[in-house]
Amino acid sequence: MSELIVISSIVLFFTTVVITNQYFYHLAMRVTASRFEKKYPYAIEKMSFSFEQMVYLIKLPSNVPHIKNVKKEQIYITYDYSSFLYPDLKGISVNLTTDGKKITLAYLSIDNYRSPVLDKLLKEGHINLETYKKISTYKIKHPKVNELIIHEVYRKLQVGRYNILNETS
Repeated sequence: MSELIVISSIVLFFTTVVITNQYFYHLAMRVTASRFEKKYPYAIEKMSFSFEQMVYLIKLPSNVPHIKNVKKEQIYITYDYSSFLYPDLKGISVNLTTDGKKITLAYLSIDNYRSPVLDKLLKEGHINLETYKKISTYKIKHPKVNELIIHEVYRKLQVGRYNILNETS
């Protein structure tokens, strides 16, 4: 009977860890971001970041009908974690589901998600690389940033990298 209790306790422990690990990971990023904003005169939500290093896995602009005719609402973001048990965000995938198939359109590594402000603070020694990554992780998971990334991918699908999309489309 005691073996059953021990096994049940272990299973319960691992289940709890698996269920709550991403919540606490994001909470740690939010706490780091909050401390950063108290220490430095920068608001993370207003801080500019670059996603120019995003790697596109399809030709831009796309002439494939089920990609060319996509609606922006069909594009979504998934997070790529390095481990299931101890999550560490490696990057984001921008995906499209069409005809029941998931198509990965683009990928942005967290290491390539750069901010001029954070680059300056890192170079001057005010923050370390770990803090930089935590703030980048916090920012890239923000819903408004996700909307911007989706809009940018949609724009590039329609008109390519260097042309301007008519906003009425």
